Parts: sequence; C-alpha cells; structure tokens
Amino acid sequence: MTAAGCLSRYFCGERRNSEVMKKSVSLLMQHTPKWQEQKGEARSTINFCYWYFGTFAIFQSNDKAFREWSDGLLAALLESQRGANDSEDEEGSWDPIDPWGACGGRVYSTAMAVLALEVQCRFLRQRAEY
Repeated sequence: MTAAGCLSRYFCGERRNSEVMKKSVSLLMQHTPKWQEQKGEARSTINFCYWYFGTFAIFQSNDKAFREWSDGLLAALLESQRGANDSEDEEGSWDPIDPWGACGGRVYSTAMAVLALEVQCRFLRQRAEY
C-alpha cells in the first residue's frame, strides 16, 4: 500500500522533496519489479497491483529512480508475457500468479501489466515544484 499511498500524496499536493516522499520512494526502490515465482521457501516477488501503483508513483518522483524502476519492470514483464508458442487464448497475456490472480484471473493480470507498462505514455508528470 506504500505505492498507492505515495501516489495519492503526490496528487494531494505533497512535494516531491518532502521527507515523507523521499522515504516512500526509497522504500519502493528497495522492491523494484522482478519476476520471481514462488519456489519452495522463496516467496514470489510478482505483484501486478504494486507494480502499477509503484510505477505511477516513481514516475511522479524523479527521472533517475524511474529509469531504474522501469528497467526492472520491462525486464520482468516482457520476458514473462505469453508468446506465439503458447495457446491462442493465452498469447500476449500474463499468468495470474500474483496475490490477486486467483480473484482476477488472466484478464486482471494482463490489464494490470499493461497499465503499468503504459504509465509513462498515458500520464503527465505533476509540476516540478510538487
């Protein structure tokens, strides 16, 4: 929820350089997107909802952090997208294996992945003083 809270604070007028925003962005940057499925005791790092809100929040924060975040997001999502060798029904989608996948299914996972990927194309950054 840190990612959603950070984004909400930006849109409510919190300044980018405030201490709470710096701490929030720092925390988000400790958990950049990485495609790691659960294996044994190793927990999965896949969370499409977090990746969407995190991408949006980091996009609003600063260019350097966003470049690092975006590199991780692109690597995680583009390498895990179902391709031409998969069934016709799955081609172009993402598997519903994050914490919310059981509820939302393949449509949810694919929608959230696409939303995360298009943040920088769809939204403008808030003014620099915020």
